[in-house]
Amino acid sequence: MSDWSKLYPADRRPGPGAISAQAATPLWDQLCGYLEQAYGVAPSVEYSR
Repeated sequence: MSDWSKLYPADRRPGPGAISAQAATPLWDQLCGYLEQAYGVAPSVEYSR
């Protein structure tokens, strides 16, 4: 596994594919799909320390 904070500092946001790859489980994509459909939301990536 790579060092996430070095790959994606505050000025470089990861895309959905990078997040999914880091999670490394099909359950992540299923959860995201469910939340988008059930609650009518769109993904939003925010930096947090």
